[in-house]
Amino acid sequence: MPTITIKPEQLADALRREAEHVQAAIPLASMAAARRLAAHLADEIDRRGITDRGILKNSIRAEKTPDGATATIDAPHAGIIELGARPHPIGKAVRDLIAEWAMRKLGVDKEAADRIAWGVGQKLEAEGQKPTYVVRDSMPAAQKFFAEELVRILNRRSGR
Repeated sequence: MPTITIKPEQLADALRREAEHVQAAIPLASMAAARRLAAHLADEIDRRGITDRGILKNSIRAEKTPDGATATIDAPHAGIIELGARPHPIGKAVRDLIAEWAMRKLGVDKEAADRIAWGVGQKLEAEGQKPTYVVRDSMPAAQKFFAEELVRILNRRSGR
């Protein structure tokens, strides 16, 4: 590695330029990491078998924010899938949706789907829905993605 020589009177300017470069790299790294996290979350949803019609997975995107970027999920049921739900009453409309899911996902006829929906409804009323923690469990990956992207961008400037 070559030796870098700098005069003491040049040090403050060199450090200031380096700090400006790092500050400029942070939003770029943030956006690249958000894109990677969005793809990671979609893959993780598939890997865990959470997908039905893909509404949750297809609602994930990376967005630019004033201070960088973020991966967002805007499916209306995302919070319930992530954090679960306490036991709660299940009405006919929800049982019908569960029956449709059973026919689609399990390939059963209407009669079998209605029985499955009744059983699932009973379980939800008694036990609630367990959390999946897909997002929470992906936070170490998000940190890793940001660190890797920041290093990549900083190394690109320095020619490494």
